[in-house]
Amino acid sequence: MSELTGKEALLEQIGQALLNEDQQLTESLVKKALDEKISASEIISKGFAPALVVAGDRYAKFEFFLTDLMIVGEITKAAMEIMDPYLKGERAGVAAKGKVVIGTVEGDIHDIGKNIVTAVLSGSGFEVTDIGIDQPSKKFAEKAKELNADIVGASAILGASKGMVRVINEELQKAGIRDNVGLICGGWGFTEQVAKNFGADHGCDDAWIALKYAEELTTKLKEKRKK
Repeated sequence: MSELTGKEALLEQIGQALLNEDQQLTESLVKKALDEKISASEIISKGFAPALVVAGDRYAKFEFFLTDLMIVGEITKAAMEIMDPYLKGERAGVAAKGKVVIGTVEGDIHDIGKNIVTAVLSGSGFEVTDIGIDQPSKKFAEKAKELNADIVGASAILGASKGMVRVINEELQKAGIRDNVGLICGGWGFTEQVAKNFGADHGCDDAWIALKYAEELTTKLKEKRKK
């Protein structure tokens, strides 16, 4: 077995352990991958992100229950804590692409989409702070101001909760930072038009598109700040 094949196999095992909701095995495999000098960024982007997409698909097909998603989310968070020092080490001396504050809006406890986006952004060089689920709109603004964030990501799956994106936009305005921070909302049913109706810059239901938007917005904000 080649070195590349061995690495790919280990990353696949990490994803499978996550989908099997086996926290002990997931953490053990993550530590093994780190010991074998696989970067934390690659573990996230090629181990966790694909598995989280599968978990979301299973939920959509009623093969996973909400409790399954919550368990997968908790395992992911625990693994991210293990990898955090390694991520910081990998990025030492290299500026992060940008700072992102992400969370699920008040009234909604779904977090699989948020976890996928967090994994994709973290693995792609963003510094991501996850404030969790069912978070008050003011918390998004407060954390973004505290961290001088470039992007605020708001996840909303339930139809009734999607309108909270508008409130988050208002809170960012009240905090006096809306002109200096991008607002991206995500979740099933979020389109660009729906997002803009709520005052967001972009909206989508795909983590890789969210990454594209985050990169574009961050670039524009940095150019704006230079002027």
